[in-house]
Amino acid sequence: MKNLSPLDRDFRMAVFVPLGLVLAISAGVATVGGILMLTFTAMTFISAITGYSPFYELFDIDHYHSA
Repeated sequence: MKNLSPLDRDFRMAVFVPLGLVLAISAGVATVGGILMLTFTAMTFISAITGYSPFYELFDIDHYHSA
């Protein structure tokens, strides 16, 4: 089941994943903040690849319109 639109997936890959990596490296990858940012970035990357966001499911949001 997909709940992310192609535009939402592209936006996550183009904006949030690079931004998360930059913030994680800036905070220090071995610090608590860096680990939290890497976790957030990994979750964002996986949701962009699969087209499914568990947070969207939790709040009953559906941006994917199948034909």
